[in-house]
Parts: sequence; C-alpha cells; structure tokens
Amino acid sequence: MRLPGPEGWPRERAGNSAISVRPIVVGYRTGSHSREALTWAVREASHLGLPLVVLFAADYPGMVRQQDFGPSALDPGALEAATEVTAGGVVEARLLDRRVAVHGRTLVTSATRSLIEASSQASLIVVGSRGRGPVLGAVLGSVSRSVAARASCPVVVVPPGTAAKVAGPDWPVSVGTDGSHCSTLAVHHAAETAARRAAPLHVICWAAGGSPNTPTGDEARILSEVGRDLRWSQPSLHVTTRVVDGSPEAALLEASARSGLVVIGSRARGRLEQILHGSVSAEVIRHAASPIVVIGPGSASPQS
Repeated sequence: MRLPGPEGWPRERAGNSAISVRPIVVGYRTGSHSREALTWAVREASHLGLPLVVLFAADYPGMVRQQDFGPSALDPGALEAATEVTAGGVVEARLLDRRVAVHGRTLVTSATRSLIEASSQASLIVVGSRGRGPVLGAVLGSVSRSVAARASCPVVVVPPGTAAKVAGPDWPVSVGTDGSHCSTLAVHHAAETAARRAAPLHVICWAAGGSPNTPTGDEARILSEVGRDLRWSQPSLHVTTRVVDGSPEAALLEASARSGLVVIGSRARGRLEQILHGSVSAEVIRHAASPIVVIGPGSASPQS
C-alpha cells in the first residue's frame, strides 16, 4: 500500500514501517510537449512498477520569492491556478494508466531548480522539449539541458513526436561511449533497459580526445572492455557496435531515427563533453528522433 510521504513523496508500507520509494518524476506544464513527457513517464512507471510524481513549478507573476527562492508572499489566485495545473496533470496521468500510483506536487520555484532538487529522491526525471522554435525553443530547451547536466539521477528528454517510440525487439536502445566513466554508466543503463525491454543494444563508439574523421585507435580497446562487461552482466543481450570516424553528434542523431531510446553520459571527456555542454547539445536534444536518456556521474539506474 502506498502512502503519502514527507513533502508529497510516495512511501510504501512494509509491516509497521513506511519505506520511501524513488518515484519517476515528470516535469509538467500545459502544452503538447508536457503531454508527451507525461505519456512516456506513465508508460515507464507502469513498466517498472514505480509510482509517478507530476511536478509543476509555479514560476510566474503572482508568485513572489525572496532572494533564496523561498516564497515571501503568494497571490492566492495564482497559487490556486498553479495547483489546478498540477491536478490536471495528475488526472491526465491516471487516465493514461489507472494501474500507476500518481501523486502531484506544486512548488513555487523555477522548473530547473525544482527538477534538479527532485532528482535526489527520484529514479528518473522526465522532461519534454519544445525544441523547434528558434527563440522560445532555445529558452525552454535550456531547462531540459540544465536539468540533464546537473541531476542526481538519469534524465529522460522527450522531444516532440517521440513519446510513442518504445524500445523493444523492433526498436533498439542505442548508446554512445568514449570510454569515460560517465559513458560506462550510460552503457550499463542502456544494457539494463534493453534487457528489460527485450530490445537489441547498439553501441556507438569514438575515442575521447580524437578529432572528427581521425580515429585515435582506442576504439578497439573501448569496445573490447564494453563487450567483456556486457558478456558478464547481460550474457543474453544482442549487441551490435559501430565505430564513428566522423561527428559523434551526427551519429547519435542518425541512430535516434531507428531507435526506441538513445542513452548518453554527461560530463564525459573530449567530443562527448562538447555534445553535452556546448552548443551542439541543443541540436542533439532539439532534433533527436527518439527520447534521450542522459546519465550523470551521480546517476543510478531506476532499479539499482
């Protein structure tokens, strides 16, 4: 039996004690991009047997904050409107799958801050990305990129039109690796996801420190280590590999068109670092044709 926990986080009853569980948290606002994120999050919560928290960050006129972002005065009408937005998201999630335990949270702070803080108690953070408009898309896309770069758990970015894509026998999980620590975490997460979904795993490899069209020769070593680890951890997984001798970001975008999910590690070295922390990150998230999972150094897989 799930019970409301402190600050609205789900808890499960085990005997005479309540045990905190790590829910999936979806950032919610009105609009089609949020509906796509919500749809993906509900499906994943059902698949993993986890509760879902619909989180709305109310950061607009009527919400007055002190310098430390704590509320000093609240317009009752604005607060009521904010809670109605959250309630609408909860209702929508329950209609999508009544088997999922859904909770709502309304916080008076920025979307970026609320999601980053929530990540310390979550299994996954799920966010949408409008990503197509040159100005508004850039601003809203910065939220998903900032959360992905700083979260304490895996972050799933659901670009427009990709919520229906689900990893499975016909839709592989693709993962990029340059042999760095975060890339290794990304490969492990991708392998676990592929195994759960009975999906093939496609590993895209390039060497950290290499330049476009100039492989360093480390790719064989990286793939050997990946293969050894996967034979031990996921011996029945079907794995294919590709060595990139050009732009890794182009390879990731190409892979996203034929994948149910693309997994990348953040704060990695070399070219991957440029993807996640330079201007290219906007292009990957904005133009990807599948949901993207970003794994940071503090991330753990949902079931770990």
